[in-house]
This record gives sequence, structure tokens and C-alpha cells, in this order.
Amino acid sequence: LRPPVSNLRLLFIGDGSERASLEALSEELGLTESVKFMGASDDVSRWLGVMDIFCLSSLSEGTSIALLEAAAHGLPAVVTDVGGNGEIVQDGVTGVVTPSGDLEAFVSALVRMCSDPELRKQMGMKARQHVLDVYSASVMAEAYSSIYARVLNRR
Repeated sequence: LRPPVSNLRLLFIGDGSERASLEALSEELGLTESVKFMGASDDVSRWLGVMDIFCLSSLSEGTSIALLEAAAHGLPAVVTDVGGNGEIVQDGVTGVVTPSGDLEAFVSALVRMCSDPELRKQMGMKARQHVLDVYSASVMAEAYSSIYARVLNRR
């Protein structure tokens, strides 16, 4: 088993109950040079700066701060359609949203993204703009201010 893209490196950031089994599988498949387990990190920004694509294959999710941070760094994403992922990632525009639990669709989207640097660049730029337009602190503050003003005007 070899990645379809020769220079592919997969970074796992964080820890969890599956880490040991994933590390063992990586070793068993001879992928230890391509798959790195970085552990928990308080400095996610450092890791996002070396990535070309952000992946989030969650089975359940809320509004992923990590996904927002990745988009703010200009990274396109391949995600599963759970929680707020489909709101943050605009399918086909800022990344690819795949059905939860559909490994084949997830891998296919990832291979397509790995194989097309121009697509990654375009989606990454649009991801950054989308996060600035919808999720930035100034946009959120304006939205809250507007809500407060409407509530106060009703009194």
C-alpha cells in the first residue's frame, strides 16, 4: 500500500484512544516515513503553516475551531458532513464535504485535492475569505450588536 501521491505526508495532530492502534497500523503497512503522529499541541497554528490540506474525518462534531483556524490559514479542507463542517466548508468551493462514514468518498476527495495544486490554491484562498467574511471577530461582534439593538428596540 503506497499513497497515490509520492510526496504525501500525513500529520496526526492530537491524541485519542485510537492513536496506538493507528501507529501500529502505520508501522505494519510500512508508512512510518509518510505518517507522523505529533500528539497534543497548544500551538495548532505552527502545524497549519506546514500543511497543504486540512482533513477532519469526525463522526460527530460541533463547530470545529480547528477547521476555522485551518480555513483562516488558507487551507482547503476535506471533511465529513457532521455538525458545523458543512457550514464552514462550502462543498466544491472551499473544500470537499463527504458523507460521514464513507471512507471511499473521503479518500477520493483527498486524492483529488493532493493531485491538483491549483485546486488547493483556489479553494484555500476562498476558504480564508469565507472565514473572514462569516466567522471573523468583527463580523461576529456586528451580528451580536445587531441582535442586541433589535431586542432593545422592542422594549
